[in-house]
Amino acid sequence: MKNPKLFFLVIVMISSISCHAAVIFSETFDTDSTSANMASNYSNFTFTSGTSVVGGVLNLNVNTQFATPDFVPTGAFRVSVDVGANEGGGNYNVALVIGNNNLVFHPGFVPTPGAFRVEGPGGFNNISMGFVPPINALHHMVVEADGTGQFDISITDANNSNNVFNTSFFNASAVDGAISLRLCCSNTTVTGFFDNFIIENDDVVIPEPNSLWLVLLALFTLRKKLVFLSS
Repeated sequence: MKNPKLFFLVIVMISSISCHAAVIFSETFDTDSTSANMASNYSNFTFTSGTSVVGGVLNLNVNTQFATPDFVPTGAFRVSVDVGANEGGGNYNVALVIGNNNLVFHPGFVPTPGAFRVEGPGGFNNISMGFVPPINALHHMVVEADGTGQFDISITDANNSNNVFNTSFFNASAVDGAISLRLCCSNTTVTGFFDNFIIENDDVVIPEPNSLWLVLLALFTLRKKLVFLSS
């Protein structure tokens, strides 16, 4: 090896490069809106009636869906959203929709705590979350997709961070599916709450700041060697 120092710098530089999520969509619902002006204030979305933003939180009434048709992630991606509702019970649910799968749970539902299920291909019926997600609270929901059809889900209790529900499902046809927020179904008095809706692509390679410095140092060392050899 003619220049072991340069070789060492390049190896260290490569080892410090890592994958980071790149945010492709983010909505924090900072503009309060009535159903009449939702279309103008949130033009990136499509939605049905009974939709508003109150106190910086998206409010969905019964059987409404809030979709992001222009922001469909490809490959590996991550979706996060804070979600809840103002009433408990089993005759409605809040959901994150990915392609043809509804990822559903029931705030305030006691018999099968939370009653989480995945509707659609690869899904499953209600299972216990291990805790009852309180009403009038925004629970943090995260979905990690690996790009092949594997979806890993976590929901953290807004009132107790030690309560974390984890599950997964597989549906290859949900890859590159549109993503939306939904409230369903028969309870006409319930309101679903959603906030901090973020979609990220997970397979973007970005050098760490120290990697950029090492690139410059390696190039400078190489330049010195070339100048010496040419003299």
